[in-house]
Order: sequence, then C-alpha cells, then structure tokens
Amino acid sequence: MNKTMKKISILVLLSFLFLTACQDNQIKISIISAGGTYNYQLQPNSTNALLGTTIFVQLRDSLGHKVNSEAKISILGPANWNANKAIIRKYPANSDWVIFPEITIPPIVGKYTLQVEVMGITQSSVFEIKNISDSLPFAQPNIVEFTNTKLQLRWNLVKDAQGFIVKLRNATDETAIAPTIFTKSTFLEYITGENGYSFDQLKQNIAIVIATNFDTESETVAPSEQINISDAAAFLNLMTQKTSEKTRLSNLNSTKTIVKYEQ
Repeated sequence: MNKTMKKISILVLLSFLFLTACQDNQIKISIISAGGTYNYQLQPNSTNALLGTTIFVQLRDSLGHKVNSEAKISILGPANWNANKAIIRKYPANSDWVIFPEITIPPIVGKYTLQVEVMGITQSSVFEIKNISDSLPFAQPNIVEFTNTKLQLRWNLVKDAQGFIVKLRNATDETAIAPTIFTKSTFLEYITGENGYSFDQLKQNIAIVIATNFDTESETVAPSEQINISDAAAFLNLMTQKTSEKTRLSNLNSTKTIVKYEQ
C-alpha cells in the first residue's frame, strides 16, 4: 500500500471514530415517571369527589441538570384509558418536576407509556399503576384567621402523606392570587404586603391543599411505585358557599399543571 492510500485509510478511520464519538455523546434525557390516583374534592368541606389519574414527570439532562427547554409529553395508557387516546402536555423549561392532574380521566390498572420530545430527541419511559383503590384522604383546609391583613390556614394530617402543595385561587376560574407553596407543615400564614400577598374578604377566593405521598419540598424526587394525590378546598368567604359545588365542577378541565421550581 503506497503512502497516499495509507493517508486516505487513516483519514477514513479518523472520520469513523469521530462520528462514533458524536453518536456516543448524543444528548440523552433521564426520565422519571410515575402515576397513581388523583382524589379531587368537588365541593369544599365535603366527601363529594372524583377519582382521576395522577401523572408525575421529572426530566434531567445527561449531566443531571434540569432541562432548559420546554418538552412535549405524550401519555398513552392501558386499554380503555382515556378512550384509548394519548394525551399531550407541556413540561415547562427548568422545572424541578411536574404533576399533570388528569381529574376527568379515571385511572386504570396497567402500564402507561410516556414519550418525551425535547431538544430534537425523542425518548420513552414506562410506568405502572397497580392499585386504583389506594387513594389519599383529603387534607381539609380550615381557616384559622382571615382579615384584610392576615390569612392563617391549618389542615389535618393525612395518612401516608409526605408533603403538601398549597394554592390560593380565584374561586370562579381558579387562577392564582398568590404563589404556590410546597411544604411539610400543616399550618400556613399569609401576611398582606409580604411576597405580593393581598386579600379582600369580599372577593370569591378559595384555598386548596394538595396532599402527596412524596416530599414536595425536594427538587429531586425518587417516587415510590405509585404517586397518589388528594385535592381539597375551602372558601375564604361566605359568599361562595351557595355555588361551591358548581364552582369546582365548572373548572375540572382548567385545573392547572403543578410545576415545582427551585424556591
């Protein structure tokens, strides 16, 4: 073999090794997914409820960092789940983790396939819901004190709950009127003027306490085989008591994705 052919052979080999290295270093996403029951209280301070499906997703890049691009999430359940149709959701960029409350879709025992599309790649993950009778009881919020300057909420301890998510919402459409709080405590105090909190007793507002069987304060979650959630509410004034059931029924499809960001 002459020198020219040797040089060509070396260049071809180097090109092959470079392409192989690029393929080996292709961006990969770590997916943690889990599912379970979502016990949704239809009427505040009642046992009237719907049992929906909880979908939990946590994404990390190959270095263990949060994914800094929005991801498209597709979930396809076992036979007859959501009439055998996949649901499509968005995973916000830089999220610690995300919960998709599929309140109007009853859970079904079986395996679920979750597909992630982000940064030009597509990967899949499979999780299983094994027990749909295993729902988390309500952590019923109670108003300790509510004035124009202060709101104090307390809720009951819930068996198997390891964390809580507390939201203050407009009772008409459940849009946020204060930041979402992730806590292990069963007591919370809001003071007007601190962190943007502002309350008016004449407005129709609602306090929502979501109990989970994992630590909501943690940025990184290693869920158990199944994630179960309950969602209970209490009105912050007497005016809305007349339309309490209608209020939460009318907002089933507008219930917001729960997104955990670094606090």
